[in-house]
Amino acid sequence: ADEAGGGGCGGGIGRGVRQSRVSEECALKMGTDGQELLFELTLERDAADSSVLLVYARSATRQCVVAQTAHRSQQIVRAFEASVDLVRICERRNGIVRWIFASESFKTVLGHEPASIMGNISELSHLFRDVERLETLPRLAEEYRHKPYPDGGLIVEYPFKHAKGGRLMWFEHKMCPLPDNPDCVSIISRDISDRRKKQKLEVRFAVLEAERRRDDAAMYFLTHELENRLEASSDLTAGVRGLIEMESPTMLAEGTQLGRVLDDLDRQLQRGLRICLSRSTALQLLHDQYTVSPSSFQLRDVMRVVCGTRLEWKVAPDISTVQLDENLLLLVLESLVSNAFAHSGDAFPPHVSVRAAADELHFVVVNAPGPQHAKLRSLKGNSIDALSPGDLVILKDPSGRGLAIASKCATLLNGRVELRFKEDSVEALLAIPFSSALIHNNASVSVPPDLLIISLDDDTTVRVRDTNAFALLGANAASCALGETAAQITDFVSLVLELPRPPDVILISQHLENPRTWAPLREGPDVVRELRKAGVKAKIAIRAASTSTAEVLSFRAAGADGVLPKALSLEAFSSHLVKLLNNNHKDGSSRSDRSFEQNTSESPSVSRTSLSVIDEEILRSFDPDFRKDTLQQLFDKGGSGGSSLHERVSAACEARRNGDKSVARRIIRMMQRSARSIGLLAIAKYADKALHEHCFSPVEMRRRIDETLDILHASRLFEADWLADDEVKQQLLARSSSSSSPRFTTAPAASRPRPPLRSSRARGPSNELSFTLKKSPPRPLIAVGLDDGVLPRDLLHCFFANKLEADIERSCVLGATEEEQKAFVAVACGRLDARLRPVPPAEQRAADIVVLDQNIDLVDRPHLYGTDIADELRANGFLGVICILSAASPGEMTSIRANPGVDVVFSKGGSFSVLNSELRCALAIRQYIAMREKSPETMGRAAATHSGDGEAVILGDDR
Repeated sequence: ADEAGGGGCGGGIGRGVRQSRVSEECALKMGTDGQELLFELTLERDAADSSVLLVYARSATRQCVVAQTAHRSQQIVRAFEASVDLVRICERRNGIVRWIFASESFKTVLGHEPASIMGNISELSHLFRDVERLETLPRLAEEYRHKPYPDGGLIVEYPFKHAKGGRLMWFEHKMCPLPDNPDCVSIISRDISDRRKKQKLEVRFAVLEAERRRDDAAMYFLTHELENRLEASSDLTAGVRGLIEMESPTMLAEGTQLGRVLDDLDRQLQRGLRICLSRSTALQLLHDQYTVSPSSFQLRDVMRVVCGTRLEWKVAPDISTVQLDENLLLLVLESLVSNAFAHSGDAFPPHVSVRAAADELHFVVVNAPGPQHAKLRSLKGNSIDALSPGDLVILKDPSGRGLAIASKCATLLNGRVELRFKEDSVEALLAIPFSSALIHNNASVSVPPDLLIISLDDDTTVRVRDTNAFALLGANAASCALGETAAQITDFVSLVLELPRPPDVILISQHLENPRTWAPLREGPDVVRELRKAGVKAKIAIRAASTSTAEVLSFRAAGADGVLPKALSLEAFSSHLVKLLNNNHKDGSSRSDRSFEQNTSESPSVSRTSLSVIDEEILRSFDPDFRKDTLQQLFDKGGSGGSSLHERVSAACEARRNGDKSVARRIIRMMQRSARSIGLLAIAKYADKALHEHCFSPVEMRRRIDETLDILHASRLFEADWLADDEVKQQLLARSSSSSSPRFTTAPAASRPRPPLRSSRARGPSNELSFTLKKSPPRPLIAVGLDDGVLPRDLLHCFFANKLEADIERSCVLGATEEEQKAFVAVACGRLDARLRPVPPAEQRAADIVVLDQNIDLVDRPHLYGTDIADELRANGFLGVICILSAASPGEMTSIRANPGVDVVFSKGGSFSVLNSELRCALAIRQYIAMREKSPETMGRAAATHSGDGEAVILGDDR
């Protein structure tokens, strides 16, 4: 063995008296071939005799080889992740910065040797389209010549557009000085385009997760700070990260240094650079700067930095007046006022002045201490309404809530804030437009005084905003926002009933969760149903972040009077509140529905009646991309004389071919909304699928639709109301002459031509049938439905109440629970009532109409079909009308109609007006059959008498 290695270990033992074990690696050459091996020698004192040393030797050669291999693998992986690794050295000679070196990897990017680009930066035009942006790197290197670099170097990120491909590439530049030459700076650049794409995806997934968990803090961080760091818009030419964040607090505290940095950034901003700052960094910047030199501090510098956190600020010549939201305003006020006047004493008593200018209302907070996060104390509406231009009102503010009032008012009223710093005081001027609802008493948006408003929401921010809005609107003192605890949500109905007087307006969130565990607790429509059952007559609105027409229908079916967006300013909130108070959903359809559904002669459908409270303004609140005028122009293309169906589909095809998928989808959805039959709805659904999967031309789409029209025409005549007007009348009247009831009158038989055997395709809009229906019999109808879906049950509730005009007390829609599913046949036959309670035999009455879903998943029972339940009803002696709702194909619908126990088969999604007509026709036929079986001779004489008038009547059962 090598004596030097052993001696080294022995020396370690000798020098370290207290050590009992020493290990050391020694490289030894063994044998004649001179192969170098690595051994690990361990020396240990003998426990029995301290003068004896025990030597252990273990071969470590293989471990060394494995470690070297792993190290090389890591280097390869790092080089692969870098993709493009450009190393340059900037040298300053005679005031000129020159690029003197480029690595071999530069060749893969430029396509030529690194030596050809030495000396002049303009050679980089082969790679980058915008060469001037690269001049920032030498300027930054020059800026940091005499500054201490941050640990790890200064990191700057830039986006560049590739000269040939035009794609956006992100580079990360890391600058650090060379140890051996302080005049040289090493700049290592890496292509981080793939990393930024991955980060953007991670942020997007995090936003979705935060929305699901309703984490407001995470949502603010992800949407207002983190996501903006990864964003590069088309007009952005370069971006800088960490220029201020990396700097030390001591340098930030120097006013001159900060001014120089901000001036340099100002020049960069004018070229399109963006500064990304975290909230903590902005707070530290404001705190350090204003604490050191408050007299020399300028609001312009703070606003430049603070607005940069939201990446929404643009360079302007005068930015002393900036419009901020609540979070940024509190950031400035907390950082500046709290730190600047924490030890100023009470030289001037804090107060708030309110002044009405020519067109604005001014709140001035003078020398107020730091704001406390407390609820907004009411600024009495009388004192504000009594102001006139030129008046000055001083409101004492000993509690220091003046700035909180100003910030809240700025958020609610969309005002602006001006901060004025003086030698010994600071003023915060809040300017509110004089045309605001609080000041300008406009009759169209004026809220009635002493209004009792109760809101229920699990979001703290929404509750605070509601409390502030109630106070500023001059509502009743008992108005409050509930939902802080789970008990308030579960016992909301009892709390409402215990109020001193009945509430005027109740606002309920669509989804209610436990405020502590965020577990789903209740749904807003369920709370509305309980309130209506308890006899609450107040106006009830459901507040939702986003909604659809189907959801609005379900809200109305539950008993709600309207739906409101959650995010509303005070003026918009008061406007919607007045509309809700003045709303009467039985006064007809709304303007927006009349513009979308062009059913000229049709009675108001359930969707139009139910959507009476949804106007264009609310639709725009839920959908910022709502473009009614453009869509309506495309929708009505060709005029009334053209082929409406083909023109609409052609307009959708043109929009799809032009790349505007949203417009095409909206046109198809408008067709589905205005569809009054299974035929037009099937065409709309087919066009929707075809446009989504393919990009057909209008001619090709028209040919495919014509083929579909032929198939639908062959399926059943009465569903083809998309045919020409005369053909529809002929076919439907021919059917009614053989299957309708004497209760319906038609045109004289002599004036009706015989319908053709084969009709042509659609060439015009459909009209109503020429025969008229009589109203319901004096005895109200009883309708019973069965469906395993929540939304279809709500729609059937609306249909029974608004179209069939059925007896609401005895009609019902079952299928929500196992008990309801098993008791459906007994309810339809009249043995049980709507609440599943036994009915006395003398009061039993079977339902007149039964509506069944074709595919029903019953609890603890095998899958059933609506036709099977229809057979069971007929076996129990049910004589009413049975209707099957299905979303099957035309062929399957034909097989369902073959069941003798089914009277009507209707497509899901069709018009309720058409369904109403079909059910009433079938009910009249059933009633006629029952009357004929009781006294056929009387019915025969009645038919003979009426036949002299030339009218068509039914003389027998053609079914």
